[in-house]
Amino acid sequence: MMNKKAFRKKKRAEISILPQEYIDRSNEAIAERLLALPEFKTAKRLFAYWSVDREVDTQAIIKAAAKFGKEIFLPVVLGDGIMEYARFENDSLLSMGSLQIPEPGPEAERDTPTAEDLFLVPGLCFDADRFRQGQGGGYYDRYLPGLPCPTVGLARERLMPVSVPREAHDRSVDILLTEARTLR
Repeated sequence: MMNKKAFRKKKRAEISILPQEYIDRSNEAIAERLLALPEFKTAKRLFAYWSVDREVDTQAIIKAAAKFGKEIFLPVVLGDGIMEYARFENDSLLSMGSLQIPEPGPEAERDTPTAEDLFLVPGLCFDADRFRQGQGGGYYDRYLPGLPCPTVGLARERLMPVSVPREAHDRSVDILLTEARTLR
């Protein structure tokens, strides 16, 4: 199996050539699957991330969650692989973070997930065992262990490898959603 750096490069190349029509269709189907999850319906708060580039679109999910009355929290990068979560009020209050990802400002309330919440996990891709390949910063590798709430990965079927390169600290998500299936 190739190393993580080479694997990331390969997946980024695959992502760059995905047809826009497929991206749009898969975004919609993945959002529908998430909104139908019992774990989403019962969650008090959604710990999400602000999608960028060609990631599975979370902005529509965030808007839908807010309409359902859920509080939304987004990551704020502190550096050195450390992040915390801050309340999202609306996108006009977001500012560009250190990794060029929009995040809530310093005045936003900080909090951590509880058992009543739902936590979305980004990734370049996930495999059928629900392991993820991230961007390489280690932020989620540090944050995920010990979370008290269900974790959900959002992935496109066309990017799913047989397996992603794994190390001892890597954790799978509890639920993986693609446009075609839900894996637990």
